[in-house]
Amino acid sequence: MKFIESRSIEKDNDASLKHAKLLRGPYQMSFDITYNCNLKCLHCFNRSGENLWIDRELSDREIIEFAKDLAQLELFNFCFCGGEPLLRFEVMLQAAEILSASGSMVSFVSNGNLLTKKRQKGF
Repeated sequence: MKFIESRSIEKDNDASLKHAKLLRGPYQMSFDITYNCNLKCLHCFNRSGENLWIDRELSDREIIEFAKDLAQLELFNFCFCGGEPLLRFEVMLQAAEILSASGSMVSFVSNGNLLTKKRQKGF
């Protein structure tokens, strides 16, 4: 009986090791950089235009520190979402630079209303 129990534990450990070689961490990540939005679209699942959670957002400094931590994961893809991420344009660009320097492809989801020609040059 002890042999069977120890053998099943070995099998579990073997499976864990096998998957540890396959799964190294997150492949992609999305981050709601703000809950605030300049629109109130009916289809918005997180009710961003209503400003319900704006007092719970990370500060600019916290976002930069978060980006530095995430850069160590070497994510394949990172997406800024929201709300409307262009409402926090400057800090989004700073964080995007940190993440892209680690090899991550960085994108964002926007309604496009705040995307000016000047901001397009920032990319």
